[in-house]
Amino acid sequence: MARLDSLVLPALEERLLQPERLTEVLLALLQRRAARAQSIEMRLVNLQLEVARAEEGLRRVYRMVETGVAELDDLLADRIKALKGERERAEAALDRARSEGGAAVSIAPEKVVAFGALMRDVLQNAATPARKLYLRALLSAVEVDDKTIRIKGNRNVLAAEVAGTASGDVVQFSGPKWRARRDSNLRPPDS
Repeated sequence: MARLDSLVLPALEERLLQPERLTEVLLALLQRRAARAQSIEMRLVNLQLEVARAEEGLRRVYRMVETGVAELDDLLADRIKALKGERERAEAALDRARSEGGAAVSIAPEKVVAFGALMRDVLQNAATPARKLYLRALLSAVEVDDKTIRIKGNRNVLAAEVAGTASGDVVQFSGPKWRARRDSNLRPPDS
């Protein structure tokens, strides 16, 4: 485990926790979020148009009945039901699309620098339990095999941690290919 720590911790410090690299990773995330927000905004506009079209269709049908141009028969009642259904589906989709859109997030450069410095300090100086807690909050997995160590994390979690808006939930830290001792991960005996 000490050997693994001696490989993983410096790699994190050098490859992720430097202000330039953190900024690069977070900027890519923020750009993706902005593109997604623009896409959601276009979808909202289209759904609002669908709702307005359905409502206008209903108004026209009601106006025809009120002015006596048409009588309310089965065919017209079916058309009213169809228009109401279209309106309800469009309104439901509009509500879902509105809930998907989130507030734009920006991260101040000072926070990026402060977060990187804090994490480097924790990795270098904190006791092992504290270090593990910080890593669990930041990383989703550390996978180890014979020749490679893969450190995985979620950019959204990283952004929330840097911005100080993390939920406080601890992300599971796992190494599915890691077997520290021969007796770990034993298979059940054959029956």
